[in-house]
Amino acid sequence: MKSTLSRKQPSPFVRATLGYFKRNVGIMTAFIAILLMLSIFAPAFFRPQNISNMFRTLSVNLLLAFGMSFCLIIGGIDLSVGQGVAISGVVTTLCIIAGYDWYIAIAFGILVGGLIGLINGLVIIFTGIPPFIATIAMQSIVRGLAFILGQGSSIMVQGEDFYNYANGNLFGFIPIPFIIAVAAAILCYLLLNRTTFGTQMYALGGNPNAALFSGINTKKIQLLCYLISGLMGGLAGTILSSRLMSGHPNVAIGYESDAIAAAVIGGVSFAGGRGTIGGAILGAIFMGVMINGLNVWGLNSYWQYIVKGTVVLVAVLIDLFVITRRTKSLDRVRA
Repeated sequence: MKSTLSRKQPSPFVRATLGYFKRNVGIMTAFIAILLMLSIFAPAFFRPQNISNMFRTLSVNLLLAFGMSFCLIIGGIDLSVGQGVAISGVVTTLCIIAGYDWYIAIAFGILVGGLIGLINGLVIIFTGIPPFIATIAMQSIVRGLAFILGQGSSIMVQGEDFYNYANGNLFGFIPIPFIIAVAAAILCYLLLNRTTFGTQMYALGGNPNAALFSGINTKKIQLLCYLISGLMGGLAGTILSSRLMSGHPNVAIGYESDAIAAAVIGGVSFAGGRGTIGGAILGAIFMGVMINGLNVWGLNSYWQYIVKGTVVLVAVLIDLFVITRRTKSLDRVRA
């Protein structure tokens, strides 16, 4: 008599979790190595107050990494997000000074970021200018506008409610900005993995011509992705201005490179068509831990630039290596 043993299949959640760890085993290994080094050379890193401050600061990079991931997945890039953060903070503080309630001022700041993303998308779609050129031009334009609005100086504000927006804690220990970033992560995850929009994003990034011929409205997808990136930059700008209780046109310089690094380290491909929000989260946390750990360690800021640049370079090289291997595998299959 033949008996058949049926092995119970793991649940979708377990399979998704195992797949996540498998995709990100490299960065997780590097992350553990950094934590071990910090435990030896900078034990102050693990103090609860430092961890709380790190996650408060990390929320800005998380939001920018989410927006950048949307642009990279469709094969684009947004180099204006840092300037979007700056002008959003300036507009938010100007609205507070003008007498608007703090939450209305925040809404204006977020909308300004969305407007920048919308303009980026329209320029790229209707002029054919490459995203790199279009957004780097917008970077300069927005920085200039921020200086004009702020008259070249910081705009200081007061108000307990606005202060608590980025400096308060939920349950006394969870930073509010981190909760905002988690909510944004859930929304972005659902957009990418539970909607037709997300499926079309990957199709566009994987093969733009095939996506166009299959009937996908590629212009709409591009426009929405840059809009999302702008909104994330605007939200990040309101958080940063609340943390500093001021808006300054000269903040957030280099934030776009940190966002790109976080996304690429987390597995989002420069070539488009590949990447996850979970990977971007891991990449942003990796960058946040590294930067905070170097500060606690007392490493000179000049050397920190070198370390960050090296990490970005290695991440891009790994991405290129993966792309090359994938291309060769496809060529072998076709042959």
